[in-house]
Amino acid sequence: MAERELSLCTTCGTWSPDGAARCGHARDPRLSWLRPPWWDGLGDLLRMALFTVLCAAALMSIGPLLWWLYPWWPPESPLHIAGAIGIGIVTAPGWVFGIGLVLAIPEHYRGRCWHLRDAAGSDDDRAAGHVFVRVRAPVRGGLVRTVRSPLPLPDCSDMSSEAAAQRTGDPQLVVAAALAGLAARGRIALTRVDTGGWRLRRREPPLVIRSAAVHVRSLSPRTADDPWLEGALLDQLADRPDVELRQPLRALLRRLGAELGYAGGDELPRPRWPADAGTTPALALRALLLDRPPGPDEPAAVRAVLAAWRARDPERVAPVLELVASLTAELLPAPAAAGA
Repeated sequence: MAERELSLCTTCGTWSPDGAARCGHARDPRLSWLRPPWWDGLGDLLRMALFTVLCAAALMSIGPLLWWLYPWWPPESPLHIAGAIGIGIVTAPGWVFGIGLVLAIPEHYRGRCWHLRDAAGSDDDRAAGHVFVRVRAPVRGGLVRTVRSPLPLPDCSDMSSEAAAQRTGDPQLVVAAALAGLAARGRIALTRVDTGGWRLRRREPPLVIRSAAVHVRSLSPRTADDPWLEGALLDQLADRPDVELRQPLRALLRRLGAELGYAGGDELPRPRWPADAGTTPALALRALLLDRPPGPDEPAAVRAVLAAWRARDPERVAPVLELVASLTAELLPAPAAAGA
């Protein structure tokens, strides 16, 4: 009879066969393992067993069939003796492998699959998992818990790529300002997605799973009044209800680099600003985004807006700004210094 409670910690995956938690984690009241019926997995085992028996029978029947077809018994000539020996050589491995296949049938049993029940799951906090139990012990499976938390909105509804380009040509600041402005105006939703859990394999300790990413979702389509950079980003999000920010941001920066004049392709490991461009990436960026002469290079105001956004929740906002900085440095690198 199956156990009424599966003594498997939902926090770390530690198995406690005696019922007392060996890991010290308290039981999570919202998570429990659903008890499967006693026949769970037997259908798959019977189908696999039938297939295995048929394969074993086919292997083991080769030798007797050859003996039945062999016309010279008892063998008299050296040729007939060699034929009998050859049949024996074929018969012995067939029987060995056939018996081995039959004896290995119990190993095909996947076990009874216990499913995790999340009594208080929601779209913003949900846990899911399953584990296969054989001989009253888990052999494989895992649990994943996903927590989604919206990023705080920046207090900069008037910020945009055009406003930032008026003050600076730094692509990192301009792209970050575009994201902040879209989020502040309710055009996009930025969400931090934290994933945690564990994965279980046979004869191995549980493997801990930890990851965090920022997702983005478009809340309104592109309009004719949107600046070029914001419009290009909204185009990337048009057919994606929810996607990790890294993907559309990378595509946006590649497109931006092509518009500015960066040289790239399969022959180059990373984009490169042409030495004979006659201008700088900062000037090219401001010329692309502005239809009027830019103001003096004073990025302090843009930095202050982004710093204020980061200060509202450093744990969730900082990954966004750090992602923008790393991808910008990778895809829109500064020109090499002369003589370098």
